[in-house]
Amino acid sequence: MSGGDQSDDYDVARSYGGDITDLKLDGAIGYGWNANNGDFAESWMESVSAVHTPPGINGKIAAGGADGRGGKVGRLRAPI
Repeated sequence: MSGGDQSDDYDVARSYGGDITDLKLDGAIGYGWNANNGDFAESWMESVSAVHTPPGINGKIAAGGADGRGGKVGRLRAPI
């Protein structure tokens, strides 16, 4: 934090990794919260990845967003 910053920042995240038969899964989700002199902002993000072995077919989907001082922003990404 920079000097003189009086904001309160909190965040939490959880991740998972495991196998279900021939499918390997990885995922994560997170949430952040910031309060600065009565001004409030929050953000969230999540992603899931899957790989089917042995052929190696894979996919991923990720999303995130923010709400607060600058308005609402959201994003969804699913590369193929």
